[in-house]
Amino acid sequence: MYSLEYLKEISGGDEKFIDEMLHDFVNDVPEVLEEIGRYEKEGAWDQVYSSVHKFAPTLAFVGLHSTDPEIDRIEYLAKNSLQVDEIRALLEKVFSVVNDTIDQIKKDFNL
Repeated sequence: MYSLEYLKEISGGDEKFIDEMLHDFVNDVPEVLEEIGRYEKEGAWDQVYSSVHKFAPTLAFVGLHSTDPEIDRIEYLAKNSLQVDEIRALLEKVFSVVNDTIDQIKKDFNL
């Protein structure tokens, strides 16, 4: 579901850094998802695009690449205000995977 390879690489294997990054991920990401969800409900597609675009690198930190195609598609559709129903379905899928990842990280690292 997730991988710590990138964090290990950029930290030189510093376990404290990795723990801090995971803690930040677990604590900060739910707020980001809430913000994106709020923009989606408001139909603020430019804000959905901007927030998702800023959020995508966060997923890469924990090696969560399984959502890359959905993230790319959301960015394209939101930027162009196209296929709102598809955006909503894609966001739902991404949110589910991310929340499952958060739960798994919490379990694996006793956070």
